[in-house]
Amino acid sequence: MSKLQFGLYARIALSVTVLIALAMLLLGAYLVSDANRKFDRERLQQVTASALMLANGSRDALVSDDFELLEFWLQSVLVGDYYAYAYYSRADGQILSHTDLSMVAKKSEALGELKDTLKRKRLYKGRPVMEVVYPARLGSHHLANAHVAYFLDQDTFTDTYDISKIVILVVVLLGGLLIAILFIVRRHTVPLRQLTDYVTSLSLEDIRKKLDSELLNSRSEVGDLARAFDSMALRLMTAFQELKDEELHLKELVEERTLNLSEANKELKAFSYSVSHDLRAPLRAIDGFTEILQEDYEHLLDKEGRHCIQRIRAGVRRMNELIDAMLQLSRISRQELDTVTVGIGKLAGTIAESLQESDKQRDIEFIIDEDLSVAADIQLLRIMLENLLANAWKYTARVEHAVVEFGMRREGNDEIFFLRDNGAGFDMAYADKLFAVFGRLHKEDEFEGSGVGLATVERIIRRHGGRVWAESEPGKGAVFFFTLGSSTRS
Repeated sequence: MSKLQFGLYARIALSVTVLIALAMLLLGAYLVSDANRKFDRERLQQVTASALMLANGSRDALVSDDFELLEFWLQSVLVGDYYAYAYYSRADGQILSHTDLSMVAKKSEALGELKDTLKRKRLYKGRPVMEVVYPARLGSHHLANAHVAYFLDQDTFTDTYDISKIVILVVVLLGGLLIAILFIVRRHTVPLRQLTDYVTSLSLEDIRKKLDSELLNSRSEVGDLARAFDSMALRLMTAFQELKDEELHLKELVEERTLNLSEANKELKAFSYSVSHDLRAPLRAIDGFTEILQEDYEHLLDKEGRHCIQRIRAGVRRMNELIDAMLQLSRISRQELDTVTVGIGKLAGTIAESLQESDKQRDIEFIIDEDLSVAADIQLLRIMLENLLANAWKYTARVEHAVVEFGMRREGNDEIFFLRDNGAGFDMAYADKLFAVFGRLHKEDEFEGSGVGLATVERIIRRHGGRVWAESEPGKGAVFFFTLGSSTRS
């Protein structure tokens, strides 16, 4: 907690101090820079005035070639140590008079007959100088050029003014400001720290522990926050109690539903046993007696009687098929999954070969990608593929050249398997009945079936965490798509 308190207190104080310090430093830097520019500008103006004075005051001496007077004028402008030199030169660069006597009568850079002031930076004895040149004229006649230069690195702003005093003043002001900020921040963070201590010490058992009355009665923002939190704690306690009551109720419901589910499973097992044994016994009797009638008394029956016996035996077979399908659907719902990697392509190929062996007269072509593999329960996967392929086999029976294709395509991260045929197809308006138990989209005299096969397919795919759907048009075949929870392609 002390770490959190220090962090809050220190971060606020440090943030404000840094911001103000940066602002003061930027302001100080700007003021110093502006003062430095003004200082340089004033010095340049002063030296320019000196050059103007030399040019205007020495006209008579220039006309009369009075070199002593020229030297006097030159010495009169060198009033500070920062002046580097001063001299007069002709338009062709010949030096008439110079503060450095060794330069007299020598040649400098020819500037011609200047008409206005010239300012330029140069090096003099290895040091930077600013030189101001002003023309000395008598009417329209050019007499000479007056040169005055000062050192740029001597008696500068920082040499003239003591910057350290400014820095010390800024540090003192900053220190005083920091102390004031720390005092103000501490004054306002103490109530917040009290509220933080209260919040972090709370638990579900003592959520109604009261806050300090002084904090609750405070008219500051922290007081508003404390009152809001106190109100929230009351609502939380009420909500927590309601949740505990709801949890207890849900627990009772789960136990009740689990008991009901257990009873339902027992009843389902009993029903499966009854279907498997009790219902089959009379069916076997019916089938047996009708077989005796057909074999031993056929000569006593007319054509209509023999037809009725065939219808009875066909109904018994149909009933047996429905019982087998329902038992299989029931077992699929209860059977635990044993997930392994299965070559779904090769498994589909094996089932297709079995179908072709059952009727070699059929003109049907199977196109199967045998490299496909999935993680699934192999027994359930076989049942699912047998139903899908048998469905395609059945509904392509009336096609001259039947084609059934099994493969897979990718859409994003999903692997979607498909089984396509060019059989009878169906109307998509009735697609919602396709995977329902006993849901048939064709008449029984058109295509035989129990109406449970596709329901079995949907149940198996759903148990693997996948989904199944179909697309079709009447007379143009159908495509069944399905996904499995963890399919992989080898």
